[in-house]
Amino acid sequence: ELYDAGKLLNTMAHDKSHKMRRRIARFTTPLHLIADIVMIGLAYLVYVFIFNIGINADLLKTAFTIRLTTMLFFLFVMNTYRTTWSRAMLSNYIRLVLAAFFGTVASSVIIYYIPRFHTGNPIGSVLIFFLLSAVFLVSIRYLRAFVRDTLYALDCASLKSRKDVSRVLVYGAGLRYKAFRRELVRRSTTNDRIIVGIIDDDITLRGKYIGGIKIMGTLSEAPEIINAVNADQVVIAC
Repeated sequence: ELYDAGKLLNTMAHDKSHKMRRRIARFTTPLHLIADIVMIGLAYLVYVFIFNIGINADLLKTAFTIRLTTMLFFLFVMNTYRTTWSRAMLSNYIRLVLAAFFGTVASSVIIYYIPRFHTGNPIGSVLIFFLLSAVFLVSIRYLRAFVRDTLYALDCASLKSRKDVSRVLVYGAGLRYKAFRRELVRRSTTNDRIIVGIIDDDITLRGKYIGGIKIMGTLSEAPEIINAVNADQVVIAC
């Protein structure tokens, strides 16, 4: 075990691909920061349009700057830039929404004491800007997964017409199935397998869909299902 561990560490230390990934990782936080600035800017433009506020240099230098800096402050405080969003859970998105809420409330309190930027409805302005900023901030983080799923869907559409593709029936519709499907999504455009159906021993799942794939029955029905979908492989994911 000690020899294998030492060999693994030595390989990682001299593997150029790991060094390249570390270099790329350094740019992720600045890119996330730039993306958030753009999203907050878009949210503010929609907010200004809804309340029919005239855009001018004074508004951008003062009100927008307050909104932006306050929002970014709470995004940092809530550790959103230390989150790996490709593997984020519900709690991570809740923290993101809370950061948008606190940022909106804090900036609104500051702007409230600048009379020339009043919208006439403080509660309405807080609610609208919070909803807009939360939606835009969540959307930009979900964009990567959306693009991947779209590419995978296009990949599957092209694979269906090929004869050299392996047709896979998956046994198990739980977390391991999600992990298997995630691997296929990550390999879109280079896949040589396509999922044609799922079987699971939970009879309440029969006929339902997971990620667009139908759960066709239980393990006892596998022979008939394999023939029905013309499966070449069975992947056990349970």
